[in-house]
Amino acid sequence: MKTIYFIAFLLFSQITISQVCTTGNISLGDQTAVDNFVATYGGTGCDTVNGSLTIGGSATDFSGLSFLTTITGNFTITTTSASLNGLQNISTVGFDLTVTSYSGSSINLPALANVGGRLYIHHNSANAMNMSALTSVGTFVDFDNNTGLSAISLNSLTSIGTFLYFSTNPNVISISVNSIVTTPEYVTVLNHSSLISVDFGSLSNITSSGLLFQDNSVLTTINIASLTSIGGNLNFNNNDALTALPPLLNLAYVNALVFVSNNDALVDISAIGTINYVKGDIRILSNPLLDECCVVNNFINGSSYVFGSILISGNNTNCASLAAVITYCKTTQVDTDSDGIIDSADNCPLTANFDQLDTDGDGVGDVCDNCPTFANASQTDTNNDGVGDACEGDPGTNTGDSGGGIGINTTDPKSLLEVADGDVFINNIHRGVIMKSAAGKCFRFQTDDKGNLVGKEITCPDD
Repeated sequence: MKTIYFIAFLLFSQITISQVCTTGNISLGDQTAVDNFVATYGGTGCDTVNGSLTIGGSATDFSGLSFLTTITGNFTITTTSASLNGLQNISTVGFDLTVTSYSGSSINLPALANVGGRLYIHHNSANAMNMSALTSVGTFVDFDNNTGLSAISLNSLTSIGTFLYFSTNPNVISISVNSIVTTPEYVTVLNHSSLISVDFGSLSNITSSGLLFQDNSVLTTINIASLTSIGGNLNFNNNDALTALPPLLNLAYVNALVFVSNNDALVDISAIGTINYVKGDIRILSNPLLDECCVVNNFINGSSYVFGSILISGNNTNCASLAAVITYCKTTQVDTDSDGIIDSADNCPLTANFDQLDTDGDGVGDVCDNCPTFANASQTDTNNDGVGDACEGDPGTNTGDSGGGIGINTTDPKSLLEVADGDVFINNIHRGVIMKSAAGKCFRFQTDDKGNLVGKEITCPDD
């Protein structure tokens, strides 16, 4: 008996969870068809169309359909209605969702969570959109030729089957799809005249055709910082306001071309320096202001690998050809002290200092500054005693200057303490010579068993 009750409970639960209005494809082409839906297809106790639903034609009021939550087939909206009020509770579309030639004020589907096939939004004049609950699209997302939209936001979307495609949405200022965790086959942002920013911040991998930003005339900001690999091409072409390629902090692998061309304002391509492997060509072509391309040396000297060719032409003087790049970078990218910072940017080009610490802010790093706590960019040292004139008389840096010092085996000490002949023997292995850095830290220097001086930071005696 308990089993019978349990089965009955399950059947009742299924009925209350989902009630099919009708099975088969439905087209509501005028207001009468919409108004008669309840009488024709089963009343307000149902919530599911087991088939496809098309809403369009002259119908303008959908408020009588607010009980619908599920379309198991395709859902197509093509109407001149001022509002989609009445469709706000639809949460699931089994196959394709298409909104086309809609002239109302807003594409408002706030409960929509899952689309099993395509999300196809095209040729609409609506100036707003709300799909804030959308988490999953089975195949592709396609927005094109929507003349009214000023922003496209799909920030709850985590799963997509094949691709993201945004083309010719003339008034869109921003595109944001920043929660995707799956790997689309390709991503395209094409031909936008007002687009300023794109945020694909969570996108980590693109599997086949690649990533394309092309013909976006005012685009300046792109977030693709999570990308680690691209299965096809990486393209930045004809984006006339883009001054620098976006940060590619994690991108290591491109399975085809890296193609950067005809970007009128581009001056910085250093972002591609993170890439370890390019299976196709690297093509840097016709970017008229681009005058520094030394990042391609990574692929010439072997620190990164390109399977194809490096093609460079039509850029500014120092990036006009591969030969020009090699010649220019050979002199401008020298790193004499091998600390990873080129001489032209190194505040101590002859002494390795990875941290570039400059306590007094005079542009000279502490490790080579003759007055590290006194700003003295000129480094003038008239008496050549290793202490700059700017701090020669300071009590904390004074060398004694041949007077007032203590001399051992000399009556003319050249510093506060001078041993002219003999050794200084520190017998206690726990002691040593204490020295203070420009940053105010103190170190005791002792020897290890191989005779190397080892500095250990200690509390300064005067603290």
